[in-house]
Amino acid sequence: MAQNNTVQIKHVIQTLSQEFALSQHPHSRKGGLIGLAACSIALGKDSGLYLKELIEPVLTCFNDADSRLRYYTCEALYNIVKVARGAVLPHFNVLFDGLSKLAADPDPNVKSGSELLDRLLKAMRAWMLWGPLLPGSGSAIFPRSAWPLAPSSSHAFDPQNIKTESNGSTC
Repeated sequence: MAQNNTVQIKHVIQTLSQEFALSQHPHSRKGGLIGLAACSIALGKDSGLYLKELIEPVLTCFNDADSRLRYYTCEALYNIVKVARGAVLPHFNVLFDGLSKLAADPDPNVKSGSELLDRLLKAMRAWMLWGPLLPGSGSAIFPRSAWPLAPSSSHAFDPQNIKTESNGSTC
């Protein structure tokens, strides 16, 4: 992130949040959600600095009457969490609360999207708790080795390795 762009970045996120994601028009809300996820992706590691601004409008859309919008909400939040990685853990309780409501959603697409997001959060939480203790992680307990299941120590979390429960394919 270039220096002195913080004000501009916050302005873009605020515009996407207030004028689009929280709009009265469903198509504008969908566009706002996609835009917030795109901002997170563009910011990369720096998205952690703006998580509160990125997550709050997305969580508001969890309660929308339109099931397609609730699905887009799951997708947007999945992308934000995937990029922000461990920085999202301070928001874990709020995210989990929102997901618990979507787990019982009558729409199967929303339920499926919430399950993918739930698996990502669970895998991230497990990695943050146990990853440093895995053999090959370079910790004092297990020195670095060629153990094939250990992620490289340069990555705090690699969500590319999340497997689905049904067929073992990567998400």
